[in-house]
Amino acid sequence: MNNKSFCQNILLIFVSIIQLSKLSSCNSDVDSHYFPFQSSYSSSISNESTTSIKEILHEIELLQKEHITNTLRRRLPFITLTYAQSINGMITAKGNNSKFPISCDETKMLTHGIRSIHDGILVGGNTFVIDNPRLNVRLWSYFKQPRPIVLDTELKGLRKLLMDDKKIFAENVIICCNSTTTKLEKDLTNFTFLYCDSIRRIESPDIMLDLQSVLDKLAQNIYPCIKSIMVEGGSKILSSFLPLSNCVVITLSPQILPKDSLNAFCDIEQVFKLVPIGYWKIGRDIVIVATPK
Repeated sequence: MNNKSFCQNILLIFVSIIQLSKLSSCNSDVDSHYFPFQSSYSSSISNESTTSIKEILHEIELLQKEHITNTLRRRLPFITLTYAQSINGMITAKGNNSKFPISCDETKMLTHGIRSIHDGILVGGNTFVIDNPRLNVRLWSYFKQPRPIVLDTELKGLRKLLMDDKKIFAENVIICCNSTTTKLEKDLTNFTFLYCDSIRRIESPDIMLDLQSVLDKLAQNIYPCIKSIMVEGGSKILSSFLPLSNCVVITLSPQILPKDSLNAFCDIEQVFKLVPIGYWKIGRDIVIVATPK
């Protein structure tokens, strides 16, 4: 199938989902603790979009509760993958278009809503350095702020931020790094260091963190323990965590990015099937919530 046919098919799917968006899989009668912060930002969001966000959060929490009751899985955190993509599968453009927004205002609010129901927000070291994100909840209500979690195998990202003397916006950060990494001399009270096992792939010279070790230590060595994690990382992080995920939230934006843009899953080498739970139209975007098959 050529690129033109692919995009046409995606557009047809997009239109069909819009027409069926009212057929959401859950009731609008959801828990009352789901609500956006009252601000000039939230006042521009329609009641329909707010209701859809509440329904999505309700669905994710149902999956979290099911995970906890499963005795074979309960010792590991619940993993939710979230990302926004163009209709040709790209999550970010390059060059002058690198800051081009994919999500609309309404789905940005959804992101903060999903953050509010997780114990941790995880990104990779590159995202931590390049974006210097706050990794907190600002547009939705919350009982407590989630802990930022950064996978920085050899602490290269953190060292670069410190070397550049940049203000680090994220607070109370958990840095997951290789157990053999040389510790930083500087006393950093804003960080908790979690030393994890590492692996080396045959096809790559780079040392990588063993994600099973990371999840074990987050669940057992952090207090209060991390029982749920929202993964917001770049393409490599998304690819790595996809096989470990319990829930995937995909925001599909009606835009087409250039062919040299970054694909959502650059390292996936096999078919990975998902089972959709529901589809929602939020603002101009379509949001799909699914679980691994």
